[in-house]
Amino acid sequence: MHVTVKSGGKRKLSSKLWLERQLNDPYVVKAKAMGYRSRAAFKLLELDRKFHFLKKGARVLDLGAAPGGWSQVAHQRAGESGKVVGADILETSVRLGGTVTGEHGVGVEKLNSMCVQFTPQEREQFFAVKRAFDPQGSLNPGKVIPTLQRCAEYGKMHVHKGMLKFPELPRF
Repeated sequence: MHVTVKSGGKRKLSSKLWLERQLNDPYVVKAKAMGYRSRAAFKLLELDRKFHFLKKGARVLDLGAAPGGWSQVAHQRAGESGKVVGADILETSVRLGGTVTGEHGVGVEKLNSMCVQFTPQEREQFFAVKRAFDPQGSLNPGKVIPTLQRCAEYGKMHVHKGMLKFPELPRF
């Protein structure tokens, strides 16, 4: 069965295509059917089948726990005698002077942390570079660099007509 998503009035084409890929991804479908929080659970299951590192009674610390698929698998494998602790450390890393970027660039899951790590002026510089290479805005619109609106939603700020109230106040 193939799911087709209607574009609707507000949904951008890139969002529609991403949603269709998600809804038609066999691992996403299987994860949902099996109650896993993400398709990444199957990656950990495969690694454990190959290397046998998750044992009954194991103590596991999942440092990138959002959305929790790996923690679910670790809990199943460690059992009741084991201990699994999950923490999403991206923002803590930024507060301690770290970064959210990776070897393959910044993924969608790290957008909120970019709102914490980079100032509005720095994010505008990112947009300027992006516009230089993609003037039509057709390459991953709004996906790689968080917009003011997205940062506001994440930080629960009120944005009106693209402007923040009291912009001189520190937000993050």
